[in-house]
Amino acid sequence: MIAYYGSNPGLHLSAELIKRLATLDLSVDFDLYNYAEDKDDL
Repeated sequence: MIAYYGSNPGLHLSAELIKRLATLDLSVDFDLYNYAEDKDDL
């Protein structure tokens, strides 16, 4: 899980990492949560 405030960060997986994951027959899940408010306001 990735939680962040006030921005939309990118996510990068290199070709080498993707190849290694495929070789191991692994799947990858991403849960991204962007909170629109500043964390100080919560």
